[in-house]
Amino acid sequence: MEISSLGRDDWNQFCEKSNGWFWHTPDWLAYSLLYLGNPQVAHFTITENKQILAVCPLFLKDNEFVMFWSPAMATLDQKKTDKVLQVAFDHIDELAKQSRVVRSSMMIYPLSFPSHNYLMKYGYLDISINTQVIDLRQSLDDIHGAMRKGHDYDIDRGLKVLECWALDKDRIEPNTFEEYHKLHTKDAGRETRAQSTWDMQYQWIKDGNAVLFGALYKEELVGFSYVFAYKKKTYYGSACSDPNHSELPVGHFLNWKTIEWLKEYGFEYYEIGWQQYGNQFYDFPSPKEVSISKFKRGFGGWTIPLYMGEKYYNKEFFLKTQIDRMKNYVGTLER
Repeated sequence: MEISSLGRDDWNQFCEKSNGWFWHTPDWLAYSLLYLGNPQVAHFTITENKQILAVCPLFLKDNEFVMFWSPAMATLDQKKTDKVLQVAFDHIDELAKQSRVVRSSMMIYPLSFPSHNYLMKYGYLDISINTQVIDLRQSLDDIHGAMRKGHDYDIDRGLKVLECWALDKDRIEPNTFEEYHKLHTKDAGRETRAQSTWDMQYQWIKDGNAVLFGALYKEELVGFSYVFAYKKKTYYGSACSDPNHSELPVGHFLNWKTIEWLKEYGFEYYEIGWQQYGNQFYDFPSPKEVSISKFKRGFGGWTIPLYMGEKYYNKEFFLKTQIDRMKNYVGTLER
C-alpha cells in the first residue's frame, strides 16, 4: 500500500462510492479550512495498484490534529479494511511524531453505522457521545406518532399559520439565500463567519448537496433551516428564526416540513443532531446545548452512538488536560 496525495476530482469521486459522506468531500474540507482558521493541511490517501482504498482528512493546528472525521473507506472485506486502517493510523502516528503533535482527535461518521468504536484499536481513548436519527423509510404516520406530544401540538399550530418553501438546486436564488444570511445574522446578534463560507453554502445547494427550507408568516420569511443532503442521507445543519416572532413554532414546523420533503424525494435518513444530556468527564455542554438536544429528541427517531476518540502523544499535555477536566467536573458537583 502507498501513501499519496490526490486531486480534487478523484477525491470527490471516491467519496461518492465509499462509506464516507459529505464531511469527507473537498467542498467540506475547504469550508473547514476557513472555519478552523486556516490550519495546516495534512490530508492523505492510501492506494494499492493504483486503486484508492481510503481518503484521510487531517488538519494540524496548535500542535494538534483537530477533531475531524475518520478515514472514508472503499468497500472491502473486514480483513482488508483492518489492514488499510492500520496503515492509515500508523501514518498519522508518524506524522504526529514528525510534527510534535500532542493530541489527535477523531469521529466516525455515524450513518456509516459502525458496529463499534474502532478508534480504540489504534490507541484512542473513547470520548463518544450520541446523535439522533430519523429513519425516513418509515411511514409519515409512524414518524409523526413517535414525536413528543408537545412537538405534535406545535407542529399542528405551525401548520395553521405558516407556509414552507423548499429551496433546492432548481429553486434557490441569490436574493432568497441572502435573506437566510441576514436572518441568521439577526438571530445570532452578529455576523458569525466570513462571507466566503456563505458563498460555499449557496453553491452546495446549487450542486444538489443541500436544501434550504424557509418558513413564511403572512408573506414574511420568519425562519430557515439548512439541511445537508448527500447519498440518500441528510443532516440538520443550522437553523435561524426571527426574534421578533418568537411566539411562532418555526423550528417545529420547519423540521416536520423537512421530513415530508425528504421522504418525497427518496432520502432514507435524517440525522437531526448531537445528543448531550449533561456533563461528562470529557464533555461539558452548556445549558443551551442540553436544551437543543432535548428539542431534537422530541422529533422521535432513535439515538445512536457518535463514536469519538482522542490519542495523546505527550505525557505532560495529557496530564494537564485530565487535571483540568477533573477540576471542571468537580466544580459541577453539589456539596
